[in-house]
Amino acid sequence: MQLGRDAYTGKPINIDEVSQYYDIDHILPQSFIKDDSLNNRVLVAKPINNGKSDGVPLKLFGDNLATGLGITVKQMWNNWADKGLINKAKQNNLFLDPENINKHQASGFIRKQLVETSQIIKLATTILQAEYPKTKIIVVKASSNHYLRNEFDLYKSREVNDYHHAIDAYLTTICGNLLYQAYPKLRPFFVYGQFKKFSSDPKKENEILKKTKNFDFVAKLLGSKAPNEIRSQQGKVLFEKNKIRLQLNKAYNYKYMLVSRDTTTKNQEMFGMTIYPRAERDIAKSRKLIEKRKGFSTDIYGGYTGTAAAYMAIVRINKTKSSQYKVIAVPMTKRAILNKAEKEGNYEKILKQILSPSILYNDKGKRKAGVISFDIIKGKVPYNQVVQDGNKKFS
Repeated sequence: MQLGRDAYTGKPINIDEVSQYYDIDHILPQSFIKDDSLNNRVLVAKPINNGKSDGVPLKLFGDNLATGLGITVKQMWNNWADKGLINKAKQNNLFLDPENINKHQASGFIRKQLVETSQIIKLATTILQAEYPKTKIIVVKASSNHYLRNEFDLYKSREVNDYHHAIDAYLTTICGNLLYQAYPKLRPFFVYGQFKKFSSDPKKENEILKKTKNFDFVAKLLGSKAPNEIRSQQGKVLFEKNKIRLQLNKAYNYKYMLVSRDTTTKNQEMFGMTIYPRAERDIAKSRKLIEKRKGFSTDIYGGYTGTAAAYMAIVRINKTKSSQYKVIAVPMTKRAILNKAEKEGNYEKILKQILSPSILYNDKGKRKAGVISFDIIKGKVPYNQVVQDGNKKFS
C-alpha cells in the first residue's frame, strides 16, 4: 500500500527491520476516535510514531518533503490513492484536520461509533418497537460490550455453553443505559426512531455537530483509562466500575441459566454434499450410495452417502412381546410431498408410507423379525426441540 515507504517521512522501509524499527500507527489517534480498521493504520518508524502522540499526520507531516521523492508527504499520499493502493476512506483520514471538520464528517464519525448498521439488528428493533410503541429502544454496538469485557477480564467461550449470550445481554443493558445517560444530546444516533426527527431540524443538528470535536465516545466511558466513576453534568453518578464489576462477577458465577433456542426445520440440501467414488475405488467398500442424478448408476459414477433430514418424527414400534419408541429422520427428499399432504389433511398417512420401508424392512427388503407394526406418536419434531422422557431431556 505504501510502495515500501514510511507513511510520514517517505523514507524507504527496510523489510528486514520492520519488526524491530517500525510501528503500526493509528492515523487518527484513539483519543479522537476508536478505529482499528486498516483504513486508519499505517507503517511508520518507531521514533516518528512516538513523537506523533495525539496529533494528526496532516498537521505534523503533510507539508514536509518526502525523502528522495521530490514531492511533499501530502502529494505522496495522493499518489498512493491515484494508483489505487489506498481507498478514499484512508486518504480522507490522512488529510483530516480535527479542527476543521464539516457536519457531514462529524455525523459520519458519530455514526461509526454509535449507530448499529446490521440489518438483523434493525429488523429486531423494528419488531420490538411495533410491539412496545411507547418504549425507547437503545441500539448498542457489539464493540461497546468489548470494552467492558476487556476492562473486567470477562472471558467469552462459545464452546463451553451458551451462557455468553446472557452475559452479552447484560453487558448491552449496562452500555445502553450508560450511553443514554451520558450523552443526552447524541441520543438520536442510538435511540431507535429519533434520528429522522433530529436530521429534519438542521439548526438543532448543526448545533450538536459543531460542538462535537471528540468522537471516541465509548472508550471515554468504558476503556482502561476511563475514571472509576462517570457522572452527569449535574453530578449524578451514572456508572461506578467497582460496583458493576461485582455485579458482573456474580452473574459469571451462576452455574445454571435458562437457554431458549428457536426450533427449526431444514429446507436446503437433500444429501450430504460429499460425492464418493464407486465401491471399487472407495476405501470404505461398504458405503451405501445414492445416485447423483436419476439414471446415474452408483456402480459407475459413485454418489452421495445419504439423504439429509428435514426434521424428525417419534414413532412407537410394536413388536411381538414389547414396544419401542424411536426418533426417526424424515428425509429432505420427501418434504415437498409431506407439505402437500399436510395441506390436504392426510399428513400422518403419507408419513407412515414414507417411513414404513426403513422401520419394517431391512436393507435386503425382508421383514424385520419380531416387528409387527408402528404408530406415529409425533409426526414433526423440529431441530432444537426439547423432548422429555421420564427424568431425561433430549434435544
